[in-house]
Amino acid sequence: MGTMFRAATSGRMDQRRAQATAIALIGALHRVVVQTGDALLREKRRRATIEELRRLDDWALNDIGLTRDRISAAVGEIYGRRPTANENEPPMAA
Repeated sequence: MGTMFRAATSGRMDQRRAQATAIALIGALHRVVVQTGDALLREKRRRATIEELRRLDDWALNDIGLTRDRISAAVGEIYGRRPTANENEPPMAA
């Protein structure tokens, strides 16, 4: 009788472990999706900020304490990201 009880409860424990594992995996996947979405949104905002500042003339940039060649670096500091080598150059006209 003891063996049958252990076998029955072992099956329930395996099912509970499987459910707990599935819940943990779903939670981890949710966190990855949310973090990825946040990173994409932050990058979109960062690029929009750079483009907005590039549209300003040199006088307006000077008023806020920026030079054209420091736009990407300054925005990168705000968004916690270092600019890449070519990022300070304005995009080429199409």
